[in-house]
Order: sequence, then C-alpha cells, then structure tokens
Amino acid sequence: MVSRSGHEPTRSLPERVGQLYYAHGLFCSSHPFPVITFALLVVLVCCYPLLNLPLPGSVPQQLWSPVENASILVNGSHETGAQRARWFTGSPSFYVQQVVVKTAVAPWTRELVLTDAFRAPLAEVFKLLEVIRNYQHKGSSKTLNHVCLHIEAVKLKPDKRLVLPEYNCLMLSPANLWQQNPNKFFQDVSLLGTIYSYQVGYITLL
Repeated sequence: MVSRSGHEPTRSLPERVGQLYYAHGLFCSSHPFPVITFALLVVLVCCYPLLNLPLPGSVPQQLWSPVENASILVNGSHETGAQRARWFTGSPSFYVQQVVVKTAVAPWTRELVLTDAFRAPLAEVFKLLEVIRNYQHKGSSKTLNHVCLHIEAVKLKPDKRLVLPEYNCLMLSPANLWQQNPNKFFQDVSLLGTIYSYQVGYITLL
C-alpha cells in the first residue's frame, strides 16, 4: 500500500530553479516571435545611450605650455620638457579667441523672477557682438571679414541651422539662439525654454 499525504513533498532549491527554467523555455518556444521582438527592443533601448558617446578622436585635447610666443613652440626651438602632440606640427591655420563676459543683476529685488537673472546678463552679449562686428585693424582698412574664418553650409537639421552662421564669419555666440536679433531676444517670453531646446546631453569620458 502506498500512503498518500495531503501535502506535496517539499522540493529542493535546484528542483525549483530547474522548474523555473523549464517554464521559461516552454514559454519562449510557444511564443518565439513576441519573445525575439521584446529581446531586440530591450537591446536597442540599452544601446541608445551609446549614440551620445563621442567618437574616437573627437574628444578635445589640451596642450599647455608656459611659452607666451606660440610661434616659438610651433617651430620647436623651445624645449618645454614634454613631448609635443602629434597633431601640433606646422603653423596653425587659424586660432580661436574666446571672450568671457561675467555679469550680475544688482540689486536683486523681490519683483524680479528667475528669467530676469538670465535676460539682463545675456543682453550684454548683443553689445559685445556689435563691437566685434565693427572691428577694424588699426593702420589698415581690414575689417572683421578680412581676418575671420569663413564657413559655408552647415550640415544640421533645418530647425537647428539657425543657431550657426552660414557663408559668413564663424562667430559662436549665445545671441545665435535668437539669430543675433535683439528684438527677438527681448520678445522671447520663454527664455530658458529657448536655451534648453538646443541642449544636448553628452557623456563625458574621463
């Protein structure tokens, strides 16, 4: 006689894991196309952040030297104690001049909002842009168009091309967000929204 009990025998942990794998395999074999589609979607979603990784060679490199005269460093007649970068050979084609403007809103009253903290300092950019446009070399008739770097068409989406100059001097300025038009800047009711609409998140490689 075989005695029967009302309770099922307790299965061990390996048996439970084996039963779980069996149920999972049975489900995958019964629904192959939905399972494969779901797996591909998971892989694509996980790989999406890789699109923001900078390509090899596109990460900016810095070369610092205590030499004030850049031509001496380029010609290699000055020993800096460190090996020069491989890309730092020959005379430069052009140089980039960055103008940093620091402003503040003072006094700050309760009537002011967060947008005013950005609008007032950014308004100074248009004044600086006008000064740069009216540049003229002393002792000659050369203007900004004679000494600046001219660029052609920009390969961007149509809604993003307005922020970069085309067929003109390459001047990167916050004023480009409003097509360098001060009227559009002061009429913009969503100042922060315009700024963040062009922001792209990139992963910094350390």
